[in-house]
Amino acid sequence: MILNAAGRKSGSPEVWKSCGLGVSPVIIRWVKCTTIVSRCLSTTNAPLRKTLRHIAAFTLIEALIAIVLVAVVLPVALSGVSRATETASLMRRKAIALRLADSRLALICADGSWQTSAPSGDFNVPEDGEDSLGFHWQLTTTAGRDPAVHSLKFTVTWDPPADSHSLSLETLATTPTTATGSSTTSPSKATGSGTTP
Repeated sequence: MILNAAGRKSGSPEVWKSCGLGVSPVIIRWVKCTTIVSRCLSTTNAPLRKTLRHIAAFTLIEALIAIVLVAVVLPVALSGVSRATETASLMRRKAIALRLADSRLALICADGSWQTSAPSGDFNVPEDGEDSLGFHWQLTTTAGRDPAVHSLKFTVTWDPPADSHSLSLETLATTPTTATGSSTTSPSKATGSGTTP
């Protein structure tokens, strides 16, 4: 420590003021802070230095425990978020498929076109909506014991192909028995193939 004739530190703000030097408040605060820190970290204040180090830092065990927790919990959390996203997307696709199948099956049963309709095809975006893009349909007709009654199975699939990416509607239809060409149908039943993940 260097003292001047008045017994004050040569580097203190009081000495600078006595010499006629202007000292800003920022410099004064910086000098006071550095003085306090140097005192706290000096060898004469070893207990205080140990206390400050203990408060300001983590131990090696605490750091390792935090790393292990992050390594275990983070993949599980990301997997849960991914599964929830996939399930929500699948439910939304099935709702669209159910709407498309119900409307198309009702149409072909009402006008009797199920007898001459193609066995499969794609949905028309201008007629069925923009959300019908990537959806495909397939119609399966099975004759029953009564030649006038047929079982219709209308299946809707969507990309990418998978067992759970399909939904089916089934109904009964009768061939026209009058000159008007009308046919009767029974209420349809929805069935979805695959399981929800």
